[in-house]
Amino acid sequence: MESFIKVFVLSYLAYQTYKDIREKSVSLKSIIIFSLVGVVINIGLANISLFNMFMGIAVGLGVILIGKLMKDGIGIGDGAVLSSIGILIGGKMCLLIFIMAITISAAVVIVLLVLKKVKLKQELPFVPYILCAYIWILM
Repeated sequence: MESFIKVFVLSYLAYQTYKDIREKSVSLKSIIIFSLVGVVINIGLANISLFNMFMGIAVGLGVILIGKLMKDGIGIGDGAVLSSIGILIGGKMCLLIFIMAITISAAVVIVLLVLKKVKLKQELPFVPYILCAYIWILM
């Protein structure tokens, strides 16, 4: 079952990455469906504790709050994606993925700024960095 969950999360993040790059938004419908399936998996199969599941959700909600406070920072969709995967992977793993995603995105953006491929205030999709962080952890 653990392998199924990893592939399920990976597929979901790949889909959301595609949407984020292509449309500059994530799919709310798929966030809701993924989250509901995640809750069913956790309740039915006791994948992680309910406390850990709620901590995973809290990480995403914290990201949404930070985004609101920063204005023009991380979007609500990015926090919602983190909350949805937090349901299946738990709070610690979700927080680790977020920190890794921030680190990876900062490194990439610095390189892009130096190469003058992006501007300082340019909006960039964040879900691809969440996907990269998740893949890194899987390896």
